[in-house]
Amino acid sequence: MKVNLPSGRYFLFADISPIKGIYVIEPVLLMVGEETESIANDFSKLVKSDRPTKEIQGKTVTFQHPKLTAGEPATLSFDLNGESPLLYLGALGHVVVLDEQGKRFIHVHPSSKDHPIFQVRFPSAGFYKLWAEFHFADTGVLAFPFIVEVTDQGSLR
Repeated sequence: MKVNLPSGRYFLFADISPIKGIYVIEPVLLMVGEETESIANDFSKLVKSDRPTKEIQGKTVTFQHPKLTAGEPATLSFDLNGESPLLYLGALGHVVVLDEQGKRFIHVHPSSKDHPIFQVRFPSAGFYKLWAEFHFADTGVLAFPFIVEVTDQGSLR
């Protein structure tokens, strides 16, 4: 696949589980174009999304979750508005999560074979961007982006 990226700083993540090895995901920095002061310091702050529903290529997905607390298990649910996704890489869908520093990457598979429900545990408080990926027969794989805030245990945020 050929992709044209604008100048900037990108992180690539390889999700690999070697036979008889330890599952590890590490970010790899990719610089496109010349590094400038603005690119070098561009770690914009994420802001919690107020819109739980996203529409991409005519497909609508609504994201539901409880209050998210660091270190606690949480259920992430996605309403696909009557659509039936196809299996994608052996699962009904995938959720990938990236912390606001771009250093922690989490890959989650559904906890149900029939419903887009995912179990996750966020390691620390802060903002996270997540992409819910689903494969539809007429559009292929679509990634629906959401931003969530995770609080510390005992926080009233």
